[in-house]
Amino acid sequence: MSFPSCSSCEDKIEGSREFDVLLLDVVDETLTQIFRDVGVRVIYASFEQNCQLKREEIPAKPDAFTVCLGKLLASAAPVIEKLIVKSLYRKCGVEYVESAIFNFSDRVKELKKMCIMKKKESSKNKTEAESQAFRNMSSVVSSSSTNGCRAKEFADLYDGILRNLQVGLDVWRLENPDDAASFKLIFTNEAAEQLTGTSTRDFLGKYMREVLSTAVNTRLAECCAEVVRSGRARTVGDVPYRGEKAVQRFFSVKVFPLPENCVGVTFEKAHGLKTDDERIEKLKECFLRFRGDPDWNINCLVALAGELLGATYALYNHVDQGLFCSIGQWNTSPDFNAVDKPEGHICYDVIKGVGKEVFVVRNLPETVYAQTDPIVKRYKLKTYVGKAVTLNGVHVGSLCVLYREDVKPTEENKKLLGLIAAAVGVEEEHRQAILHMQDSEEKFRAVAASVMDSIIMMDDEDKVVYWNPAAEKTFGYKLAEATGKDVVKLIVPRRFRKDVQSMVKRLKRNSKEPNHETSFEFVAVRKDGEEFQAEFSLTFLWLKGKRLAIGIVRNVAEQKRMEKALQEDEEKYRDILSRLQSLLKSSGLMLRTTDMCKRLKIIAEAVREQGWGRVVISLRDENLNTTDIVSAGLTKKEEEYLKKHQSPGHVWQKRLSSMFERYRLGEFYYLPWSDPLVQEQFKHALTSKVPKAETVDWNPDDLLYIPLRLPTGQVVGIMSMDDPKDGRRPTKNSLAPLELFAHQAASAIENARLIQQLNNANSQLEVYAKHLEEKVEERTRNLKESEEKLRSIFTASPNAITATDLNGNIIECNEQTARMHGFPSRSELIGKNSFILIAKKDHEKAMHNMKKTLEDGLMKNLEYTFVTKDGREFPAELSTSVVKDASGKRVGFVAITEDITERKQIERQLLKAERLAAIGELAAMIGHDLRNPLTGIVGAAYYLRTKLDLKMEPKAREMLEIIEKDIEYSNKIINDLLDYSREVKLEVTETTPKLLIREAFMLVTVPSNVQVINLAENEPKLKVDVEKLKRTFANIIKNAFDAMPVGGTLTIRCKQRDGDIAFIFSDTGVGMSKEVLDKLWRPLFTTKAKGMGFGLPICKRIIEAHGGKISVESTVGKGSTFTIIIPIEPKIDGGEQIWVKMPESLSSMTTKA
Repeated sequence: MSFPSCSSCEDKIEGSREFDVLLLDVVDETLTQIFRDVGVRVIYASFEQNCQLKREEIPAKPDAFTVCLGKLLASAAPVIEKLIVKSLYRKCGVEYVESAIFNFSDRVKELKKMCIMKKKESSKNKTEAESQAFRNMSSVVSSSSTNGCRAKEFADLYDGILRNLQVGLDVWRLENPDDAASFKLIFTNEAAEQLTGTSTRDFLGKYMREVLSTAVNTRLAECCAEVVRSGRARTVGDVPYRGEKAVQRFFSVKVFPLPENCVGVTFEKAHGLKTDDERIEKLKECFLRFRGDPDWNINCLVALAGELLGATYALYNHVDQGLFCSIGQWNTSPDFNAVDKPEGHICYDVIKGVGKEVFVVRNLPETVYAQTDPIVKRYKLKTYVGKAVTLNGVHVGSLCVLYREDVKPTEENKKLLGLIAAAVGVEEEHRQAILHMQDSEEKFRAVAASVMDSIIMMDDEDKVVYWNPAAEKTFGYKLAEATGKDVVKLIVPRRFRKDVQSMVKRLKRNSKEPNHETSFEFVAVRKDGEEFQAEFSLTFLWLKGKRLAIGIVRNVAEQKRMEKALQEDEEKYRDILSRLQSLLKSSGLMLRTTDMCKRLKIIAEAVREQGWGRVVISLRDENLNTTDIVSAGLTKKEEEYLKKHQSPGHVWQKRLSSMFERYRLGEFYYLPWSDPLVQEQFKHALTSKVPKAETVDWNPDDLLYIPLRLPTGQVVGIMSMDDPKDGRRPTKNSLAPLELFAHQAASAIENARLIQQLNNANSQLEVYAKHLEEKVEERTRNLKESEEKLRSIFTASPNAITATDLNGNIIECNEQTARMHGFPSRSELIGKNSFILIAKKDHEKAMHNMKKTLEDGLMKNLEYTFVTKDGREFPAELSTSVVKDASGKRVGFVAITEDITERKQIERQLLKAERLAAIGELAAMIGHDLRNPLTGIVGAAYYLRTKLDLKMEPKAREMLEIIEKDIEYSNKIINDLLDYSREVKLEVTETTPKLLIREAFMLVTVPSNVQVINLAENEPKLKVDVEKLKRTFANIIKNAFDAMPVGGTLTIRCKQRDGDIAFIFSDTGVGMSKEVLDKLWRPLFTTKAKGMGFGLPICKRIIEAHGGKISVESTVGKGSTFTIIIPIEPKIDGGEQIWVKMPESLSSMTTKA
């Protein structure tokens, strides 16, 4: 850009005043706009740095001013020229078009020609006048210019520019560099007077503290001093600058550096004083600048909040994965810490709060946030104004504006902050949606890569966009090969493509209709040409804003194979269950008889009913020699043949040794006749009459047998079977029920032996009693003659012998009678009635038998309940006869009493053992056998759940949930059965009563209507198996809760007793009747709707395993009290583990589970 010389300017101005007006208007308008945008600091910096010329020296040095302004305009020429040309184009109504090379004179001439052509249609006078103006302007602008223009005109122009700026301008000089409050006002313009309503002469030459209020002076002085030190411009924000005492207006203040410790301060009306319409327009402009990036949009909104509210800083903070993140920032320093721990930050309290109002904190240095929020002290903040940002009704962040001065926000400002916070919430929702979409896409690809089915993603033209590794493996094409190809042409044989394409189109068309088809079967083909049956299902997915079809291809053959396997498992389970029911029925019949032969016959028939034509059971002694044989399905000749050709014990020892281990099927031995070893060892085996043609794979000469073993390992018999009805070879699964039954049969045989031995003992006892009676009769006849002999018999007899008169008064007895009934000597009994030795409940029975004895003369084996001197009752067996004198007259009775307490205990133990043996054996065996099919059902249900869950109908899903719940319940029953049949192994550790009770409560849920009073203490320390006792106590506590359905109190106490500790559980529940208490410890007894009745029996075993005992007291309607007594120090022979075998009643008839 060039300016004319002084002489040529004068000539042109004299020639055309119109151009002068136009030129001055354009220049004034252009330069004023420049100075308003960039601040007048450019002029000051140029004067003071380049010319060493201060503002007040300009009138006295016009030449220096002209030179300086010329330099300034010359350096800014390209920019100013373009601005002037654009302004001229606009005033002339012509559109400005950018060009690659800009030349000021050429563009002005071009504009002149365009304006002349445009104005030709107007009046001639107007056209001539306008053309003359443009010619004058062109001649002035295009003429050469030098820096020799008159200084007065440029000085006037410069002064006019400064004084006519639309923004207020003050220049402050720092008089004392060590005192930030020593800034003095040295210049101000007319706009400052108009904006503030003050006079220039009132403030020129005064210090800042005299012009501004204390708060504004302190803040502005610090800012100006910082600008002087750093040389960088700063934005102060909205403050009541120079207007606080007059019109009380806020101004947007900016400070920039000038030489010689001076600063320029420009100020205009603050954004906070804009009208609502202006604010809304600003917000709209911000919305129009939005991009697809929500983070960028949030930063725009944060900046808008800071600008419109005149803040020092503005932030948007968000808590992400436990960290406090400043996602949006405005006017912060480069070293601002955008990530921190959330605790202590003001914004974090706003996010945690539930209020909807704007949160304002003033005088921050005096609040707790000065210590907890790091930015308060670091950035010298005094006011915080924040608003929570919500997403779906939940606070997710906080938008805040921060001030370095004390600011009281107006209601309009609060509403504006709330409006911007709502906009930030919308962008936050957009941001979360993008993150969710990215996460969903990653999850989809991760799931697709891990599933076994082929997943194919297709576009609208059925072309492959993506398919997973399973599809690569199934069809043989890599992802790169398949991408972009038609999926039907790729995986369907040519002859089926048309049908498959129509099916795919139909699925797409009907995808939005209810109850539409979701899959179909088709023939698929691999890359190598191999075809296979497959199922195709279709669904849809939105990914990156596009709706994509997802095809899932499954190999139907594999699915059908799994279904068939599941069906076979169900059939096996039903068959096993049916056979077990039959065997259980036979077990009941077997337990009803104590005769050995009858039991063996029942066992043989039960096995025969399982599908075997001939069954032979041979009893064996300890050397495996045969003691007896029972068979089913054999003829008399075959039975006689077997008895004559029995193999000796040592042969059977070989047959059960490792030599025949390869023939084992579980515990059975299956020996095919085709094996030479079998033919050699079984030369005299009984041949079968079944023709080989009637069998499938069973050879009529094949052999099958199983040793009948006790839990101790002793073999009590051999059971062999022949002629299967289905003609097939046995398998381990088919023999499993018989294997269980074999264990029970072994126990039944052993029990029958014990019973037989007991009967033999009773027979011997009867013989002895009979003999003794004969002796008594003989001695009675010769009583007077052989009293000493009789006395000897009385004294030596192991049984109690009592002689009474006909009224039952004791006239003689032996010492054994006194000992049996707890008397110190027999003399105390002489003369007393014998009924004092019998329990009152049996007195009537004794009177009846006494009369009958008088009639019959003799009665044997009469059972009574006798009592001791201290009242203890015990069972005894009495045999009595009438005593006659020499004349045959009845003079009294003589009775022999045998204490049968031990025998009764043995009988009860045997009966109980027999019943519990069946339970224990079947518990372990059934538990193991049921777990195998149950495992298969679990696997099948899991497969159906994982593979068909998304496509499964509600009814099918409901049925699957029923299966899973019943599986869980069945597994619990099996675990209870196994726990009851297992031996108890204690793992002893040290603990305290209180800790035991507390850990037991962790296994149960306390009902809300039940109060628990735990009085257990930390002393004494005891050594127990913590896990087993926790389970025991939890069972007792759970039962107590169940006994209090309407609420109550459970009290737990501990007492130390002579090396033992007693745990006492008392509830206020419904209580138990005597009938329930009598059966409480029996397995399979329960009063609950669900359960097997093993809970308390298992608890009892665990307590007894610790050497303790458990008891219960209960009153119907008042509650129950369980008392558990455990030794504090268990008796351990080395180590910290105790193997506790079954109770004696079970030790010989249960197996390890």
